[in-house]
Amino acid sequence: MSRHLFAGKTIAVNGLNNVAQIAAEAWIDNNGGDAKAVKFIELPLPAKAPAIKAGTVDGSLDTEPFLTYGIDQGFRAFLMEQRPLAPAYLLNVYACTRAWAERNASTAAAFVTAVRAASAWANRNHAASGPILAKYTKLPVALIARMHRGDFATANDPKLVQPVIDAAVKYGLIERPFPAAELFYGS
Repeated sequence: MSRHLFAGKTIAVNGLNNVAQIAAEAWIDNNGGDAKAVKFIELPLPAKAPAIKAGTVDGSLDTEPFLTYGIDQGFRAFLMEQRPLAPAYLLNVYACTRAWAERNASTAAAFVTAVRAASAWANRNHAASGPILAKYTKLPVALIARMHRGDFATANDPKLVQPVIDAAVKYGLIERPFPAAELFYGS
């Protein structure tokens, strides 16, 4: 049995067998542990902190603002920066069928242009984007200023998806690897 910090522990994730769980498993394995020695359970993000306090789980894999809320409650954060799944990987994506993209080429192109422009602006302007994020999420601006906020992709890059595909194979979510470029249509 592994002597890793999380061996024998129960960790809450927001969805079983999703990219968050895969990232956690890879981080545990890449840092001297054995992901098979960890039990993952599914809980909604807002339910994780109460479950930790109640002792029904030992930890959780959180996203913002729940990570900052947890730190505010005295929880210890592990940011999975040391030997992660990959130095950078795609966490979320907008997707459509090839047929829809072909039928709606101008709409798809306009959407891609707008998302890329907004992403580039937000990456350069974290402070200015905070009040906008607060307006639509109803989160306090002061909380947003303290949150860990990542950067947005500004181009399609299959290299950011390939580590997720490879980890999905390693952890048994899909049967065989395939080139990430197969998922991309156009630019």
